[in-house]
Amino acid sequence: MISLDGDEDYSSEVIEFLDRILKTDRSNVPAHFARGRALSRAGRIDEAVDEYLLTAKILPTRSTHVLAELKTLASKVMAHPKIMFALGMIELSLNKNDDAVNDLMKAAELDSSFVRKVIPLLERLHKDAASPLLSFSLAKLYYGTGLKGPAVEFLMDAHENDKKYREPVIAEMKRICADNPQDIEARKKLAEIYFGYHNWEDTLTLFGEIYELDRKESDWLKSYVGRIIQADFHSPPAYYFLARIFIDEGEDAKGVEVYRKLVEMVPTETVNVMNILSANEEKPADVLLYLADLYIDGGYAKETVDLLGELLSKDSSYAEQIAGRMEKLIDKYPGIGDAYTLLGRVYASQSNYEGSIKYFEKAMELMPDRDDVVLKLGQLLHEAGETERAIKVYSELLGRTKDRRSVYRMIKKARDDYYGERITALQGGDDSNRLERAHLYLLMNKTEDAERELEFESDDEAVSKRHAILRARLCLRKKRPMDALEIVQMLPLDKETAETYADVYEAMGSFGAAALALRQSGIVGMEQRISSFEKLAQTKRATKGKYFVEGRT
Repeated sequence: MISLDGDEDYSSEVIEFLDRILKTDRSNVPAHFARGRALSRAGRIDEAVDEYLLTAKILPTRSTHVLAELKTLASKVMAHPKIMFALGMIELSLNKNDDAVNDLMKAAELDSSFVRKVIPLLERLHKDAASPLLSFSLAKLYYGTGLKGPAVEFLMDAHENDKKYREPVIAEMKRICADNPQDIEARKKLAEIYFGYHNWEDTLTLFGEIYELDRKESDWLKSYVGRIIQADFHSPPAYYFLARIFIDEGEDAKGVEVYRKLVEMVPTETVNVMNILSANEEKPADVLLYLADLYIDGGYAKETVDLLGELLSKDSSYAEQIAGRMEKLIDKYPGIGDAYTLLGRVYASQSNYEGSIKYFEKAMELMPDRDDVVLKLGQLLHEAGETERAIKVYSELLGRTKDRRSVYRMIKKARDDYYGERITALQGGDDSNRLERAHLYLLMNKTEDAERELEFESDDEAVSKRHAILRARLCLRKKRPMDALEIVQMLPLDKETAETYADVYEAMGSFGAAALALRQSGIVGMEQRISSFEKLAQTKRATKGKYFVEGRT
């Protein structure tokens, strides 16, 4: 008998001999098996593999021998996909599942054309004998064919059922995330794995990516970040991330509370929290107030004043909170002049002129060269009815400056700024607020705005009277004194209307009538103005008399 085991190669003769046998007996198992060996010796690898598989198919009990031959062949012919595929097939028939999966995967990795053959085999095996290795292998095959969703699910299954797959699964999930920068679900699954191992750093990094991709995931993210804080309350990045979400969503109070807990727990984070909050262009009121608290505690006096001044300009309803913080600042740093000016502004927004004047006077003591402080004090004194003191303050300012024109401009600007703040503080559409805003607009010579505020009627007698007075003053601003007279004559002459009567008569050149209106009303402090009107009336009469005499002459 011809042998294949010697040094001489008789494979061709053996194959020819076996072909004659198989020609008459196609089911001759020994002949098929021997032909596989002969083909292997001849280097006809693909044909040899087919022959071995046919042997096992005809007589499954020979599978063990076939497996041994295939292993021998695999050791001689390295990295041959068809050999690996055949090994996997035979191992499946012998219930050597893990070996089968490994060899089938090698076949698919060596030649992608085997993927479509391997997947159905592994899917059937998964139904009957699921395992972490099988799940992991199917995941890799699915992802290679573009089935990303099932791939992620199988990776998670492998990880959940055998923790030794932790690193391989993480590596595959990271690859999927890197290949798919917009994929949220893959990042969520990978984050869950990191979360399970208390790897907060990588978990929060993925949370940040997810949040940037879709802000609608915030509820899911807040839930997990909250659990991180519960598990490890010394994790500053978790606090930062949670606070950021709250503030982005407009829940400023919650965001501030998270920052507050972080600073209480880790005081060294204070500066970082201040930098984050101050970097935001839009700072809600809760954020501004908390940032001011941090500034006060940290000794940032100027920054505190600037910050709370910004808040007061935005919304004067926070006046009480601002005042409390400024008083705390003054207790620590009594020499900060701008702190007193801000407190003065706070009290002015509440129409507390006495308190406001007190703080501006203190500010002027500390900053005597600040013209803007002097101007503001003068404005407050004027509004409080202390006209003589206001004139004295302005006179002193004018007396010490060489650029009087500049001071006049500053006086006008200070007045307009003050009126603007008052208008901002007067929120709401009730009649009293509308009348006060109209009055302020008239003082600023903004007639269109004043006219818009006066577009209403009221059944209240006091409101109607005030409304008529302002309408008359609006006509005077528009240089329509006759219309103003028609309106004001419908009102009684009293202390409330006398000055408007006088202004109307003055605009018409009736100085005597203007003086008489003020005198009859009995308003205190009008003597100088009455005297001025009477002199003008006398001059006017004298001028008329002169023209009359000259005419007759």
